Amino acid sequence: MSASVVEAHSSSLFGCLQSAYWNGSNFQSFKPYVERLAGCLTEYSDKLSSQNKKVKKNHHSPVPVRQLSESLSVSIIKQSGMSYPCYDKLVQILSNLDSNEHTCLSDISPDQSRERNTFINNLKSELNIPVVMLTYSPGNNCGNLTFLWKYGDNDSVETVFEKSVSVVEVIKPLLPQYHTRAMKCALFAKFGQVMHGIRYEREFLLKFRDQSTFVFLDDKHRVKVGDPGEPLAATKRGRRVIIPGNCSFEVSDHDFSKFSLIPSVFLLVDIPSASLWIQSSPELCRSSKKLLELSSLP
Repeated sequence: MSASVVEAHSSSLFGCLQSAYWNGSNFQSFKPYVERLAGCLTEYSDKLSSQNKKVKKNHHSPVPVRQLSESLSVSIIKQSGMSYPCYDKLVQILSNLDSNEHTCLSDISPDQSRERNTFINNLKSELNIPVVMLTYSPGNNCGNLTFLWKYGDNDSVETVFEKSVSVVEVIKPLLPQYHTRAMKCALFAKFGQVMHGIRYEREFLLKFRDQSTFVFLDDKHRVKVGDPGEPLAATKRGRRVIIPGNCSFEVSDHDFSKFSLIPSVFLLVDIPSASLWIQSSPELCRSSKKLLELSSLP
């Protein structure tokens, strides 16, 4: 519901409260509740308008809304006097790391949100190894990212934070940041919007050859599979195929297939420096001509 619709309902209630019948004894006890409801609707409308202005401002921001320095928090966790089995794997991983190496809890914590929340919250009192915890909130409803690295038992608080600076700098490039709409528009304005046509793709790739990678991910071909030992036609009825002249083409129709397989393949294409995408040789041209001659036979 938009702010204007909520404000319209609030105005209707305030207008209704101006009627004379509210002064009657039957409505005196009910009138304060209606006034309170109208006031709440006004406050909610103001809240929606304020939030809408904030969102529009964020959309026009030329930099990410969440700055790393404002979304990071670092805390020191002291060693617990007891060992808890749920953290045995984490303790083993941290023990095998150097003091300047980190691990991410996303690979270790439980998959369920409730269990993950309990796992992370209880770290501060149940982890049997001294660690530094870095928490990052990227926004976009992605949840927090948590990183851990150990420190020496005899290190002071100042020493721990000094050593942690280099670890944080290593982690920063791994943290996700979300671009605003203005940043995306600036990207399209700089590089141009690539159309889906092959022609425009090739022109774009040639123009930005050093910054582009051309990959085909076309899992579209279906390989028909029939009974074991029973040849199966790979093409539909009426299509021509190339076979040697001294043998007969005897296979089952494609309708006798049991199922089909779709191979998952990818093809990396070398982007040429000029507009010549297909390179040929005399041998290739002669082979192609021979295949065309064979395919035209009745």
